Amino acid sequence: MKQYHDSMATGHPGRWKTYKLVTQNYWWPGISTFVQDYVDGCALCQTTKKLPRTTIPLQPNQVPSNVWQNITMDFIIDLPVSKSFDSILVVVDCFSKATIITPCNKTVTADDTTQLILDNVW
Repeated sequence: MKQYHDSMATGHPGRWKTYKLVTQNYWWPGISTFVQDYVDGCALCQTTKKLPRTTIPLQPNQVPSNVWQNITMDFIIDLPVSKSFDSILVVVDCFSKATIITPCNKTVTADDTTQLILDNVW
């Protein structure tokens, strides 16, 4: 079963595909139950499988009526080190699309982020 389910080549294909792969070369009474139990007991499959979730309708963002009323921000990390910085904070105004890019480090905390916003945006 490891060869047909856990190997890098097959990549944890699930119940049906694992069953098809195994039955190309082997068969025994109760094989389908065995495959099902094996796949259901796979720790990696259990941690990565997609569960059915209820969907919540998306709400559109409110359109700002003036500049700098509504901003978005994101970090771009693991950049080549330049002047001792390895990341940048990107802040974008949703109304004017003006962008402020501030150098920082990957280890920035919430307090540090607040200070970056106050010093460079506010």
